[in-house]
Amino acid sequence: MNAPAVAQPVPPAIKLIAPIWHTVLFLIALGSLTAWSAYRHGLPQFGEPRRSTSYLVTIVMEWLLAGLAIWGARLGGVSLQELIGERWSRPTQLFRDLGIGIVFLIGSNVVIAALSGVLHVGSNADLTRMLPHSRQEGMLWILVSLSAGICEEITTRGYLQKQFGGLMQNSSAAIFAQGILFGLAHTYQGYKHMITIAVLGCMLGWLARRQQSLKPGMLAHFMQDAIGGFLSGSH
Repeated sequence: MNAPAVAQPVPPAIKLIAPIWHTVLFLIALGSLTAWSAYRHGLPQFGEPRRSTSYLVTIVMEWLLAGLAIWGARLGGVSLQELIGERWSRPTQLFRDLGIGIVFLIGSNVVIAALSGVLHVGSNADLTRMLPHSRQEGMLWILVSLSAGICEEITTRGYLQKQFGGLMQNSSAAIFAQGILFGLAHTYQGYKHMITIAVLGCMLGWLARRQQSLKPGMLAHFMQDAIGGFLSGSH
């Protein structure tokens, strides 16, 4: 007699974390911010006062967009801790995530450097002009980098990746989708830089899924922006 077939368990469906209408609203806000950034970086630069003001505006915009994402998740019954990951209750957890972030930062930079070589990515004059050129700008740049590390991980690897996972019922496709949007949000840097940033976004998405936490990615993202800004800028 043939052995009875064993029923395979059906994997649980990936749930949406926010209402669909909120995601539409969020994407409109993200698209508007992207268009504004592209327009702003196409304007003539006027030195330090303009950079400092730009940094402050960027910080405000980052936190407003993150607030919109957090609000959407709360509408869907998802807490901030669920969106970000477990809290650090012991110093060892902080050092663990910091170590993971540093290892990821090194590995991702090797990948991005290789991809940049293949694409022949050159310097971007607009990007160079926006980097810090004085001690005051350097202090503001740290705040910009910290805001980007926290807020962009919440909005992309947190909100969008989880929401796309629910819409597509495929976590790998969700990583790819949020990575593309992450790259498109940096259109002002040129299409070659946009491709490398999209790849970086996918790698950060993979890290968030693997660790079930945004914190290692937040730390890596912050270090990437802060260190890159100081190394590329002139003082």
